[in-house]
Amino acid sequence: MIAISVKQPWAYLLCASAKDIENRTWKLPEKYKGKRVLIHASGKTDKEPYMLFNDAQIEAIKNSITDVMDVFACYHNTSAIIGSVVFTDCVVNHKSGWAEKTRFVVELEKGLYLASGQGDPSITLSLENACLFCTVDEAEKSISKARKYRLFKNAKVIANEPIYNWVASDPILFDTPIPSKGKLSFWDFPDIYLGKDEQDKEICGCTLGIPEELQVIPYGNGEFHCRYCRGKWYK
Repeated sequence: MIAISVKQPWAYLLCASAKDIENRTWKLPEKYKGKRVLIHASGKTDKEPYMLFNDAQIEAIKNSITDVMDVFACYHNTSAIIGSVVFTDCVVNHKSGWAEKTRFVVELEKGLYLASGQGDPSITLSLENACLFCTVDEAEKSISKARKYRLFKNAKVIANEPIYNWVASDPILFDTPIPSKGKLSFWDFPDIYLGKDEQDKEICGCTLGIPEELQVIPYGNGEFHCRYCRGKWYK
């Protein structure tokens, strides 16, 4: 199954239903949209929780996690597959409190950017000093104002270092993490595999080498499923 490495505590929060967005500087590939992806907790962690979360995020954690101390404990759970999610969409400026925001600038001419959304824009600036807008609409309104003073035929709105918000759903947190080294971008973890039987039904093809009682859960109607791939388990 396909996996992606995420630093703690973000990996744990994704799998524990607290965090519904994974922020990246690159777009989610279309071929992985709607697919279940394993979440690997990287060997390196992010900063301590009290340095990371705003008030809204802390509230989301309290509403999703019974024991908040589990967030601190997850810093010791690294270099392992800890759960999975389904990435359903990839957008910019999602309304979620977990979404990092993209700001926009107005490029008036090549290499020259709007310094202010108000007044005479005859003095333009380099990109690092350009005026940042929260939305595309705000930036486009500034173009109209700028054209009252000068004719900028090639004026356009561009994202300033866009952050892509991958929308996560249907999270699963594994009771028993699977130790593994991570890799960059998406990578294949062959020990967790969702196969198909002759009737094209999903069946477990995992080769984890762990006790059955740790891998299998009852699913009703006498069926059993794998905790990791969610495929049907034939006892």
